[in-house]
Amino acid sequence: MSVNIESINAASHDTKFFRFGSDSKTLVIIPGLSVKSVMDFADSVAEAYKIFADEFTVYVFDRVSNPNENYTIYDMADDTIKAFDSLKIKDAYIISVSQGAMIAQVLAARRPDLVKKLVLGSSASRIPENSAKIFSEWTRLARKRNVEALNTSFAAHIYSEKFFAQYREAILSSMSNVTDSELERFIILAASMRGMNLSSELENIKCPVLVIADSNDKIFDVSESKTMAEKLNCGIFIYHGYGHAVYDEAPDYKARILKFFRE
Repeated sequence: MSVNIESINAASHDTKFFRFGSDSKTLVIIPGLSVKSVMDFADSVAEAYKIFADEFTVYVFDRVSNPNENYTIYDMADDTIKAFDSLKIKDAYIISVSQGAMIAQVLAARRPDLVKKLVLGSSASRIPENSAKIFSEWTRLARKRNVEALNTSFAAHIYSEKFFAQYREAILSSMSNVTDSELERFIILAASMRGMNLSSELENIKCPVLVIADSNDKIFDVSESKTMAEKLNCGIFIYHGYGHAVYDEAPDYKARILKFFRE
Protein backbone atom coordinates (compact mmCIF):
# COMPACT_ATOMS: atom_id res chain seq x y z
CA MET A 1 0.00 0.00 0.00
CA SER A 2 1.49 3.33 -1.09
CA VAL A 3 0.73 6.54 0.83
CA ASN A 4 1.69 10.18 0.52
CA ILE A 5 3.38 12.15 3.31
CA GLU A 6 1.56 15.37 4.16
CA SER A 7 2.44 18.21 6.49
CA ILE A 8 0.65 20.60 8.83
CA ASN A 9 2.61 23.84 8.97
CA ALA A 10 2.49 26.06 12.04
CA ALA A 11 4.34 29.20 13.04
CA SER A 12 7.21 27.41 14.75
CA HIS A 13 6.68 23.71 14.00
CA ASP A 14 5.49 21.41 11.29
CA THR A 15 3.91 18.01 11.85
CA LYS A 16 4.09 15.32 9.21
CA PHE A 17 1.39 12.69 8.79
CA PHE A 18 -0.04 10.26 6.29
CA ARG A 19 -3.50 8.81 5.80
CA PHE A 20 -5.14 5.85 4.13
CA GLY A 21 -8.52 4.14 4.04
CA SER A 22 -11.83 5.83 3.34
CA ASP A 23 -14.83 6.03 5.64
CA SER A 24 -16.69 8.59 7.72
CA LYS A 25 -15.17 7.15 10.93
CA THR A 26 -11.71 8.39 11.87
CA LEU A 27 -8.85 6.40 13.38
CA VAL A 28 -5.65 8.08 14.56
CA ILE A 29 -2.45 6.16 15.29
CA ILE A 30 0.03 7.84 17.66
CA PRO A 31 3.25 5.82 17.55
CA GLY A 32 5.96 5.49 20.16
CA LEU A 33 9.46 6.91 20.42
CA SER A 34 11.80 5.93 17.59
CA VAL A 35 15.22 6.86 16.27
CA LYS A 36 13.96 7.22 12.70
CA SER A 37 10.72 8.99 11.87
CA VAL A 38 7.66 6.79 11.41
CA MET A 39 7.24 8.63 8.10
CA ASP A 40 10.20 6.62 6.77
CA PHE A 41 8.09 3.49 7.16
CA ALA A 42 4.74 4.89 6.01
CA ASP A 43 4.02 2.21 3.41
CA SER A 44 4.87 -0.59 5.84
CA VAL A 45 2.70 0.90 8.59
CA ALA A 46 -0.24 1.30 6.20
CA GLU A 47 0.15 -2.32 5.14
CA ALA A 48 0.35 -3.51 8.76
CA TYR A 49 -2.86 -1.65 9.67
CA LYS A 50 -4.81 -2.29 6.47
CA ILE A 51 -7.39 -4.27 8.49
CA PHE A 52 -8.83 -0.86 9.48
CA ALA A 53 -8.88 0.67 5.98
CA ASP A 54 -12.40 -0.45 5.03
CA GLU A 55 -14.03 1.03 8.15
CA PHE A 56 -11.90 4.08 8.90
CA THR A 57 -9.95 6.91 7.42
CA VAL A 58 -6.66 6.27 9.21
CA TYR A 59 -4.24 9.05 10.15
CA VAL A 60 -0.71 8.37 11.42
CA PHE A 61 0.99 11.34 13.11
CA ASP A 62 4.68 11.98 13.64
CA ARG A 63 6.11 14.25 16.34
CA VAL A 64 6.94 17.79 15.24
CA SER A 65 9.98 17.95 13.00
CA ASN A 66 11.96 20.45 15.06
CA PRO A 67 11.14 20.17 18.78
CA ASN A 68 12.64 22.74 21.12
CA GLU A 69 14.90 21.77 23.98
CA ASN A 70 12.93 20.92 27.13
CA TYR A 71 10.07 19.67 24.94
CA THR A 72 7.66 17.71 27.14
CA ILE A 73 4.90 15.13 26.80
CA TYR A 74 2.45 17.98 27.43
CA ASP A 75 3.98 19.91 24.51
CA MET A 76 3.64 16.82 22.32
CA ALA A 77 -0.01 16.52 23.33
CA ASP A 78 -0.59 20.21 22.57
CA ASP A 79 0.96 19.84 19.12
CA THR A 80 -1.07 16.70 18.44
CA ILE A 81 -4.24 18.54 19.49
CA LYS A 82 -3.33 21.35 17.07
CA ALA A 83 -2.97 18.74 14.32
CA PHE A 84 -6.40 17.31 15.14
CA ASP A 85 -7.94 20.78 15.07
CA SER A 86 -6.19 21.69 11.83
CA LEU A 87 -7.61 18.60 10.13
CA LYS A 88 -10.98 19.05 11.87
CA ILE A 89 -10.71 15.62 13.52
CA LYS A 90 -13.18 14.88 16.33
CA ASP A 91 -14.63 11.73 17.90
CA ALA A 92 -11.62 9.75 16.74
CA TYR A 93 -10.77 6.18 17.58
CA ILE A 94 -7.16 6.26 18.76
CA ILE A 95 -4.48 3.57 18.80
CA SER A 96 -1.48 4.74 20.82
CA VAL A 97 1.60 2.89 21.97
CA SER A 98 4.49 3.58 24.36
CA GLN A 99 5.34 7.31 24.35
CA GLY A 100 2.42 7.82 21.97
CA ALA A 101 0.08 6.45 24.62
CA MET A 102 1.41 9.02 27.09
CA ILE A 103 0.54 11.74 24.58
CA ALA A 104 -2.89 10.17 24.14
CA GLN A 105 -3.55 10.17 27.88
CA VAL A 106 -3.07 13.93 28.05
CA LEU A 107 -5.05 14.50 24.85
CA ALA A 108 -8.01 12.40 26.01
CA ALA A 109 -8.04 14.03 29.44
CA ARG A 110 -7.89 17.61 28.20
CA ARG A 111 -9.87 17.39 24.97
CA PRO A 112 -12.54 14.69 25.40
CA ASP A 113 -14.33 15.92 22.27
CA LEU A 114 -11.47 14.55 20.18
CA VAL A 115 -11.68 10.94 21.37
CA LYS A 116 -14.42 8.34 20.98
CA LYS A 117 -12.45 5.23 22.01
CA LEU A 118 -8.85 4.87 23.12
CA VAL A 119 -6.28 2.07 23.10
CA LEU A 120 -3.23 2.48 25.34
CA GLY A 121 -0.57 -0.06 24.37
CA SER A 122 2.75 -0.92 26.03
CA SER A 123 2.80 2.22 28.13
CA ALA A 124 2.58 3.82 31.56
CA SER A 125 1.41 6.98 33.27
CA ARG A 126 4.76 7.57 34.95
CA ILE A 127 8.41 6.75 34.34
CA PRO A 128 9.66 4.15 36.82
CA GLU A 129 13.35 3.96 37.71
CA ASN A 130 14.15 1.02 35.40
CA SER A 131 12.56 2.77 32.41
CA ALA A 132 14.42 6.01 33.20
CA LYS A 133 17.75 4.14 33.16
CA ILE A 134 16.99 2.72 29.71
CA PHE A 135 16.08 6.13 28.26
CA SER A 136 19.18 7.67 29.85
CA GLU A 137 21.39 5.02 28.25
CA TRP A 138 19.83 5.62 24.83
CA THR A 139 20.36 9.35 25.26
CA ARG A 140 24.00 8.77 26.22
CA LEU A 141 24.62 6.64 23.12
CA ALA A 142 22.88 9.17 20.88
CA ARG A 143 25.01 12.00 22.27
CA LYS A 144 28.15 9.94 21.61
CA ARG A 145 26.90 9.36 18.05
CA ASN A 146 27.26 5.61 18.62
CA VAL A 147 24.45 4.74 16.22
CA GLU A 148 25.20 1.03 16.02
CA ALA A 149 25.09 0.57 19.80
CA LEU A 150 21.99 2.78 20.09
CA ASN A 151 20.07 0.86 17.44
CA THR A 152 21.08 -2.50 18.89
CA SER A 153 20.07 -1.51 22.43
CA PHE A 154 16.82 0.04 21.21
CA ALA A 155 15.81 -3.04 19.22
CA ALA A 156 16.90 -5.50 21.92
CA HIS A 157 14.71 -3.74 24.47
CA ILE A 158 11.73 -3.29 22.16
CA TYR A 159 11.47 -6.73 20.57
CA SER A 160 11.32 -10.20 22.06
CA GLU A 161 14.57 -12.17 21.97
CA LYS A 162 13.12 -14.65 19.47
CA PHE A 163 11.83 -11.95 17.13
CA PHE A 164 15.03 -9.90 17.28
CA ALA A 165 17.19 -12.97 16.64
CA GLN A 166 15.08 -13.91 13.62
CA TYR A 167 14.90 -10.45 12.06
CA ARG A 168 18.01 -8.79 13.48
CA GLU A 169 19.64 -7.93 10.16
CA ALA A 170 16.47 -6.45 8.66
CA ILE A 171 15.61 -4.48 11.82
CA LEU A 172 19.06 -2.94 12.18
CA SER A 173 19.25 -2.22 8.45
CA SER A 174 15.95 -0.31 8.61
CA MET A 175 17.36 1.81 11.46
CA SER A 176 20.69 2.63 9.77
CA ASN A 177 21.71 5.84 8.00
CA VAL A 178 20.73 7.97 10.99
CA THR A 179 21.55 11.66 10.56
CA ASP A 180 22.80 14.10 13.20
CA SER A 181 19.49 15.96 13.11
CA GLU A 182 17.62 12.70 13.73
CA LEU A 183 19.86 11.96 16.71
CA GLU A 184 19.31 15.43 18.15
CA ARG A 185 15.55 15.03 17.75
CA PHE A 186 15.68 11.60 19.39
CA ILE A 187 17.65 13.00 22.35
CA ILE A 188 15.01 15.69 22.94
CA LEU A 189 12.09 13.26 22.62
CA ALA A 190 13.70 10.67 24.91
CA ALA A 191 14.59 13.31 27.51
CA SER A 192 10.98 14.52 27.52
CA MET A 193 9.96 11.54 29.64
CA ARG A 194 12.38 12.23 32.49
CA GLY A 195 10.42 12.49 35.73
CA MET A 196 7.09 12.32 33.92
CA ASN A 197 3.98 11.44 35.93
CA LEU A 198 0.56 11.68 34.28
CA SER A 199 -1.38 9.90 37.03
CA SER A 200 -3.48 12.98 37.79
CA GLU A 201 -4.67 13.10 34.18
CA LEU A 202 -6.29 9.67 34.25
CA GLU A 203 -9.35 10.69 36.28
CA ASN A 204 -10.32 13.09 33.50
CA ILE A 205 -10.43 10.44 30.78
CA LYS A 206 -14.09 9.54 30.24
CA CYS A 207 -14.10 7.66 26.93
CA PRO A 208 -14.00 3.83 26.72
CA VAL A 209 -10.39 2.64 27.06
CA LEU A 210 -8.61 -0.64 26.40
CA VAL A 211 -5.15 -1.16 27.87
CA ILE A 212 -2.93 -3.72 26.14
CA ALA A 213 0.39 -4.94 27.53
CA ASP A 214 2.80 -7.86 27.52
CA SER A 215 4.16 -9.56 30.61
CA ASN A 216 7.69 -9.58 29.11
CA ASP A 217 7.87 -5.85 28.36
CA LYS A 218 11.45 -4.70 29.08
CA ILE A 219 10.62 -0.98 28.87
CA PHE A 220 7.52 -0.70 31.06
CA ASP A 221 6.78 -3.44 33.56
CA VAL A 222 3.32 -4.91 33.09
CA SER A 223 2.41 -3.64 36.56
CA GLU A 224 2.35 -0.11 35.11
CA SER A 225 -0.37 -1.13 32.64
CA LYS A 226 -2.33 -2.87 35.37
CA THR A 227 -2.20 0.30 37.48
CA MET A 228 -3.42 2.39 34.53
CA ALA A 229 -6.33 0.04 33.88
CA GLU A 230 -7.29 0.03 37.54
CA LYS A 231 -7.30 3.83 37.74
CA LEU A 232 -9.25 4.09 34.49
CA ASN A 233 -11.62 1.29 35.50
CA CYS A 234 -11.26 -0.10 32.01
CA GLY A 235 -10.53 -3.36 30.22
CA ILE A 236 -7.03 -4.77 29.96
CA PHE A 237 -5.55 -7.58 27.90
CA ILE A 238 -2.12 -8.98 28.72
CA TYR A 239 -0.08 -10.97 26.20
CA HIS A 240 2.79 -13.24 27.19
CA GLY A 241 6.14 -13.63 25.44
CA TYR A 242 6.10 -10.83 22.87
CA GLY A 243 7.69 -7.92 24.74
CA HIS A 244 7.25 -4.17 24.37
CA ALA A 245 6.58 -4.32 20.61
CA VAL A 246 3.68 -6.73 21.06
CA TYR A 247 1.84 -4.40 18.68
CA ASP A 248 4.20 -5.61 15.91
CA GLU A 249 4.63 -9.21 17.02
CA ALA A 250 1.24 -10.56 18.20
CA PRO A 251 -0.69 -11.79 15.15
CA ASP A 252 -4.11 -10.91 16.59
CA TYR A 253 -3.22 -7.49 18.05
CA LYS A 254 -4.97 -5.40 15.40
CA ALA A 255 -8.00 -7.71 15.23
CA ARG A 256 -8.41 -7.44 19.00
CA ILE A 257 -8.45 -3.64 18.73
CA LEU A 258 -10.91 -3.70 15.85
CA LYS A 259 -13.26 -5.84 17.94
CA PHE A 260 -13.04 -3.30 20.77
CA PHE A 261 -13.81 -0.45 18.35
CA ARG A 262 -16.84 -2.30 16.97
CA GLU A 263 -18.34 -3.09 20.38
